[in-house]
Amino acid sequence: MKKAYISINNFLIGGVETSLVSFINILMKDYDVTLEILGKYDENMIRRLDKSIKLRFPNKSIRKYVDLEGTHRKNTKGLSDIILKIVFYITNKIKLSKLLYLAISFRQKDEIYYDLAISYTGRPGIWDYLLLSTIKSRLYLSWIHNDPNKLGIKSHHYKVYYSKYDIILCVSMDSLNKIKKILLKMTSLNFKFSIIQLIMKDYLRCLNKKIIEHDSNVFTILTVARIQNSSKRIDRIVDVASMLIDNNITSFKWYVLGDGPDYEEILNQVRNRNLKNYLIFKGSCDNPYPYFKNADLFVLTSDYEGLPVVLMEARHFKLPILTTNIDSASEMVNHMIDGVISEKNVVNLYEWIKKIITEPDFYGIIRQNSLTHKGYNNNDLSEFHKIIRGLSNEE
Repeated sequence: MKKAYISINNFLIGGVETSLVSFINILMKDYDVTLEILGKYDENMIRRLDKSIKLRFPNKSIRKYVDLEGTHRKNTKGLSDIILKIVFYITNKIKLSKLLYLAISFRQKDEIYYDLAISYTGRPGIWDYLLLSTIKSRLYLSWIHNDPNKLGIKSHHYKVYYSKYDIILCVSMDSLNKIKKILLKMTSLNFKFSIIQLIMKDYLRCLNKKIIEHDSNVFTILTVARIQNSSKRIDRIVDVASMLIDNNITSFKWYVLGDGPDYEEILNQVRNRNLKNYLIFKGSCDNPYPYFKNADLFVLTSDYEGLPVVLMEARHFKLPILTTNIDSASEMVNHMIDGVISEKNVVNLYEWIKKIITEPDFYGIIRQNSLTHKGYNNNDLSEFHKIIRGLSNEE
């Protein structure tokens, strides 16, 4: 059987990780898969993987560095962490990060020869260095899951990393266009576009059997996201809920599933503004699908995203979607037909939710159209395999 190596920085509960679970559990039908988790991981995510998948973990120094390099880390602990963070910043500024990675990793080349080696983290970093310098493979792939500009991808990364990949896979047309613009002068790079963020039908069917408490007399809103205000803008939810109540719109409950660096801060805002009867924060949830099943509307409040897996999940459950106008919004939502695309501000979000709750005819239209949506989920990797065959010059 062919062999595939996949690396990811962290394996916590989130959209990228969910798509990876689906991808690996399908890919293993054709490949002997090894997954290396370079940083933190959640045991619930590990349990979602097929037991035949081989897991690898790096040495302590690599794990520590991955933790410090994480985009969501706010604080460092101890003098050594601070020094390493400063060194990381300086080496990136002067474009010598590969020297730092070499000093940190001390890793020999892997003796196994793979048919595929995939960097699934989606932004440049030590994971690219480790994959390209220590993993022997026939083909090398990089997977971009978000806005390349927000991921910190620069033109100089072409020479360091991307010129060595056989292909870059993007999750949305917007991401593809942006990375082309960044690397426009690098014409030898083989750009490909494919949406391969799969949500496995059988997996969803199994998970949504769980029963949760549900009040059918109120309008139920659902948000599933990392609780991080810098990009996900969960703070907007608190403001919108407060505006709804101030305007005597109280027949709703808004469930928010997820954890993150701003979780406690948001909970304090909810308590201080007496919103706990309307905003229900459930924390990290490894099985959000019963909440999807019971919701009347899915809301995404982010400032930027790639192609959000949560919107694909909402489509699976035939939910109307209200999303901010992230770059891929129009790829997921037909405005005023099966959902709404809002401006990235509290007032516009409030106006749309008010309209959806208080105008049954309007909600009925987007709800009915959502019920006819075919969704994005399937168990087919034929497009992915076609791309691989093309790179391998196979029939």
